[in-house]
Amino acid sequence: MTPSAGPACQVEVISHKDIWNLIPTVYLQVIEADELLQSGNNKVAIKIIDLKYVHQEYVEKFFPRELSVLKKVRHPHIVRMIAHFIINEKAFLVLEHHGQGDLLSTINDDETYFRLTPEVARKWSCQLCEAVEYLHRLGIAHRDLKMENVLISTNFNIKISDFSFAREVVGITCLSDTYCGSYVYTCPEILKCVQYDPHKADVWSLGVLIFGLLNRLMPFPNHLSPVVIIRFQLGRRYRWSNNLHLLPRRHERIFAMDLVDSMLSPAESLRPCLSKSVRHPWFYPCRGATLITPDEAFSIWKRNKW
Repeated sequence: MTPSAGPACQVEVISHKDIWNLIPTVYLQVIEADELLQSGNNKVAIKIIDLKYVHQEYVEKFFPRELSVLKKVRHPHIVRMIAHFIINEKAFLVLEHHGQGDLLSTINDDETYFRLTPEVARKWSCQLCEAVEYLHRLGIAHRDLKMENVLISTNFNIKISDFSFAREVVGITCLSDTYCGSYVYTCPEILKCVQYDPHKADVWSLGVLIFGLLNRLMPFPNHLSPVVIIRFQLGRRYRWSNNLHLLPRRHERIFAMDLVDSMLSPAESLRPCLSKSVRHPWFYPCRGATLITPDEAFSIWKRNKW
């Protein structure tokens, strides 16, 4: 598998003046930063990578890719990089901070999950597809889409983050042979260690994400070995729940299942391009209005006031 910046990761709130006191193994901090972000949100996320302590391949290959991608992207559903600099062999990436946690914590929290509505689930799914479709139009593949990398903004909109494994794809036949990502989100061709289309790998991961959001469980168990997971994937051995809280109406259930089933096609060539997926019939009700409304946000947020 691909080397990363390292397993040591910690999130805490500190003064921006204390940034120099961070220990080398910590590479993600949330700091007060009125000077850096002149908006209503006075926090930013600082991703700190000690270049002396990470794998050399990460320094030479993956970190430059991440920096290049973050400089290019500007999309309402992708975390924005505000600034970057390197001091004393430490790289600092100043990113937007979103304080509502990630998609995984949202789904795992009973109170929050059961306040989500079918409209919010459809909008979040559409936001995910639009954000990744935007990346693909720029010739970028994320390659590590998972719930932990999908953040929830203050207004309860989706923000895709963490471009550590992203790469630019040149040409429609450009294949990858870097086997990155988490097993439960990984397409069959990566698990089989064959060359793969990184855009179609992203489509598979999106299918897993949307399935997990709607079902509140993953299509393929993460405790299985890669060999067994491949067998499950090729046989489409995943089950939709009979009682989907976020798909109460039959026609919506049929549309959503059709979208996800197409994304989870074991045959790479049969997975849809996201330019087609964003126009799927399930998304028709929110076409042109994918942002979460204040009323929808309040219905989720008010749980914190009780």
